[in-house]
Amino acid sequence: MTNNQKAGAALAMATMAFVGAAVAANVYPLAFVAVGVAALIVTAFHFDPSAFEVY
Repeated sequence: MTNNQKAGAALAMATMAFVGAAVAANVYPLAFVAVGVAALIVTAFHFDPSAFEVY
């Protein structure tokens, strides 16, 4: 491997890591929010019997 190839590989890995971190930073909060909302819905239906009553 030449020095140029090494530098290119290092740059590519750094770029991938940066992009990965940026994506993770944006995706993880959304995932936590989605899980939180799902948990709220599940607990609301689980602990509120009237939610299942048909009027």
